[in-house]
Amino acid sequence: MGKSKYTVYGDAAFDAMLDKCLDTVVAAVSAAQVSRDIAAVVLGGGYGRGEGGVFSTDDGTEKLYNDLDFFVIAENCGWRRIRKINGVLKVLGRKLSRKIGVKVDFGPVKTRKQLSKLPATIMWQELREGHKVIYGDETVLKLLPAYGLHYLPHTEGLRLLLNRGAGLLFAQQRLERENLTENDRDFIGRNLYKAIQSCGDVLLLLRDQYCLSVVERLRLLEQMPPEDETMEMYRLAVQFKLSPEIYSIQELVELRGTAMMLFERACLHFFSVCCNFPINNLRELKMVLETRCYLTPGFGLREIVKNFILNTVYMRRLGWRFLFSIASPRLKLLEVLLCLLFEHSLHSDYTNRRNGKNFLICWNRLN
Repeated sequence: MGKSKYTVYGDAAFDAMLDKCLDTVVAAVSAAQVSRDIAAVVLGGGYGRGEGGVFSTDDGTEKLYNDLDFFVIAENCGWRRIRKINGVLKVLGRKLSRKIGVKVDFGPVKTRKQLSKLPATIMWQELREGHKVIYGDETVLKLLPAYGLHYLPHTEGLRLLLNRGAGLLFAQQRLERENLTENDRDFIGRNLYKAIQSCGDVLLLLRDQYCLSVVERLRLLEQMPPEDETMEMYRLAVQFKLSPEIYSIQELVELRGTAMMLFERACLHFFSVCCNFPINNLRELKMVLETRCYLTPGFGLREIVKNFILNTVYMRRLGWRFLFSIASPRLKLLEVLLCLLFEHSLHSDYTNRRNGKNFLICWNRLN
């Protein structure tokens, strides 16, 4: 195991290669016309936490695997200027992606003032605890509220299941194509393992034990008896995250079956805990999602109004009769997602395509 500041398995040569890539990003940001308004650019994701993926080619060369995810903090400026910064960085990200060879993603810009008001989410708390500032003020993230990863609301578990379940759906759809390329097989394997990893992560979140390091999360899960298939598959998911590989189609088909089983089990367990009574199958879960308003206690007025508006605007697409609900719209999204994942044979191809399209529109807006 090499000593690396960006990965678990990388070495000094890998770090030097990534350092060069980051220097390229810094130079491009510094030269941008909006640079004077940018307080900091922060590397997040796996490489920012020191657990990025290292892909080894057949000749032993180590390459970047994960996207380079950057969080951009601006000085306190108006929305028109923020819009300008976002537009410039979007174009810059495309140019840098072609130059570096992996996707370079600049997330939506936040101002210094906005940082102090951000909610308790996995994304922002992980960034606060694990990141690398590559440009600007190295102390800027101290403005983020220190909620802590051990005390995340259950709504973050819902968000995690929804996003990883969406990846599972996209992997399943791509696996049904003919003549899969290596990029297709890479996409499928990555999303199947992300879905598997989310099963263990949600369990830790429910126990207030979720933490930054995926290696540490594996250790915590290994201490929970009894050990079952979830544990063994979580180990494989962690190994894949740190040292990914390309699977054969047959291996992916088998992995999909396991991922689907574990994801279904994780959803049932998550809502059983949230509702404080056992939910034994997807039919019972669907009834709960349709008739009850869980995961809403503790919402402030702003969140209630936001949910009301989003449900009114978006949920009509998904056929939800509770259009004026204050519940999280992600509840309905998860219900539709589970139908797309597990009830495909019950609907016509037209219905599946229509529901899939509407789900994607709403998911892109709400994830």
